[in-house]
Amino acid sequence: VFSLCLAGCGGGGGGSGASPNSGGENNDIGVIPWPMLGQNPQHTGQSPYAGTDIPTTKWYQSSFDGSYTQSVIGGDGTIIALNYFTDTIFAIDPHNGSIQWGYSIDEEQAVKSIIHTPAIDGNGVIYFHDTDGIMYALNPDGSLKWKKNLYVYDTPLTIGSDGNMYAVDVNYLDCIGADGSLDWSYKPSDTRVSDLSPAIGTDGTIYIGVKNNGVDGNGSLIALFPDGSLKWRYYLDDPIDAWKSGVSPTIAPAIGPDGT
Repeated sequence: VFSLCLAGCGGGGGGSGASPNSGGENNDIGVIPWPMLGQNPQHTGQSPYAGTDIPTTKWYQSSFDGSYTQSVIGGDGTIIALNYFTDTIFAIDPHNGSIQWGYSIDEEQAVKSIIHTPAIDGNGVIYFHDTDGIMYALNPDGSLKWKKNLYVYDTPLTIGSDGNMYAVDVNYLDCIGADGSLDWSYKPSDTRVSDLSPAIGTDGTIYIGVKNNGVDGNGSLIALFPDGSLKWRYYLDDPIDAWKSGVSPTIAPAIGPDGT
């Protein structure tokens, strides 16, 4: 049984929160506390807020079970969490832990499920995809904005500073607009894109892992320009595929403040 627990400030020196990155509306995800896997397009996993030195339980929500993904947090503090077993996206009130709404995907096929972390853009729209490759966009109130079969299966979505989303589509990296339109796709000529969420540098460079063809099974790190054209490729001496390397498939490239 999975329960969601929020730790509140207990009076420690770190209890005073720092302000998040400033920014405007619309595509600015810098105003969202935790909009995607790893918090930001660089996947640093670092919050813009200071934590507390003495964590105490603020509330406890146990009315849903099952989640293998990170929860995300919207601009108003609403927590978006996934129930893996019922394939439902929940919105949870950050003040008392009550469930504000839930959205369940259609039961058209028994194998369909949601297994990856959702993402939230600067307008509060929530994006996620199921294992049939169908991508969903929900309004902040939980109503369906659009639903399209984009054949996106393998990774959590990454939202760039331009508002576009980047996801792996079997052998391709797709750039998807906020309206669900496909802006471009990139396919390596001699490899396939690995099951790792893409990372995006502050200059717009997109980084993905790919699996080299051949018996060695090793991988490469590829950098793409914002238009999807190849910038450079670095060959690795080890597998980059998440399952083959024996670690979680939710890992992703991470970019440091200096671009490393």
